[in-house]
Amino acid sequence: MNGNSVDGVSVIICCYNSAARLYETLKHIAIQKVPSYILWEVIIIDNNSTDDTATIARREWGNYDIAVPFKIVTEPKAGLIYAREKGFAEAQFELLLFCDDDNWLEQNYLHYAYKRMLENKNIAILGGRAEGFFELEQPQWFTQFEKSYAIGKPLVQSGIANARSYIAGAGMVIRKSIIQLLYSLKFQPILTGRKGHQLLSGEDSEICLLVLFLGYDLYYDEQLQYIHFMPASRLSWKYCISMLAIGQAIPQVYLDFYRYSYNKIMCNEELFFDKIYAVMRRRALNRVVKSFFPLWMPFKIFILPQPGLKKEIEIKSSLNKLKFILLNKKKLQHEFEIICSLLLKIRERSFIRDRSVIL
Repeated sequence: MNGNSVDGVSVIICCYNSAARLYETLKHIAIQKVPSYILWEVIIIDNNSTDDTATIARREWGNYDIAVPFKIVTEPKAGLIYAREKGFAEAQFELLLFCDDDNWLEQNYLHYAYKRMLENKNIAILGGRAEGFFELEQPQWFTQFEKSYAIGKPLVQSGIANARSYIAGAGMVIRKSIIQLLYSLKFQPILTGRKGHQLLSGEDSEICLLVLFLGYDLYYDEQLQYIHFMPASRLSWKYCISMLAIGQAIPQVYLDFYRYSYNKIMCNEELFFDKIYAVMRRRALNRVVKSFFPLWMPFKIFILPQPGLKKEIEIKSSLNKLKFILLNKKKLQHEFEIICSLLLKIRERSFIRDRSVIL
């Protein structure tokens, strides 16, 4: 990675078959009101697209007379985290603004983000709020799950979001220097994010947790507003179940792994995979048993499904987590070793940082 990043903002758009979505996304970036003293650039990461994403991006940006560096970079390895890693490497500025290909940023988004990060150097990751724009009529059940779609207010008001332990990847702003610090500690992402049409997630949650472990802050700023476009394909109950009960449920296994291991390490307790695995398995089994009460509910769900029923998400999430833990013991053991190695390095680094503050 380039270690010579300078003051400014790199807007990074990670794309997979994004041709149809880029018109509005690039338009809203092009109309940003950015003071002349803020340096910025736009980087398109074409993540193994099979459509004409690159052609459309180049042509659409060319319609705007903006003296801002613009480039398109290809990342052949499928997975959102790999596209973001490419963005880290290509960015020349310290602040990285990850704008999804369906995010329409409010015209002062970049300016407000730069200002907030400049004011508080301990903010590692900054996020805002989104309103949904729906291709079809909004389903009646959507509101109760909107936060899982990165829509709505994550907090009541602007402020430190450490207790929430998560900032959505859509519209996220992160310091490149902190990403470089993580990679200097031999960070290997466990959660890769979406791959094509696979509804995987968690890559942003993994980074957020590690940032907190390093002693930095997450921050929500309600001035940062954007529109999140919701296509028809994402508005079915079947999609919602897949997104929550698989795409967001399985990553929780690893996030629980991180938290449990970190707490043990910070208490100077030894880590043994078999013990931690047994704890995780028992917790997952308990969740399944708990989710099946009252006993008549599962039969009703599977025989007469009702769109919008949270109990269906709870049951299927619990079953998927338990199944994943039982069938992937060797895989989890390997990833446990990777996580522990990183967390031990973070502990050493954090203690040094704490002593330097005291001195």
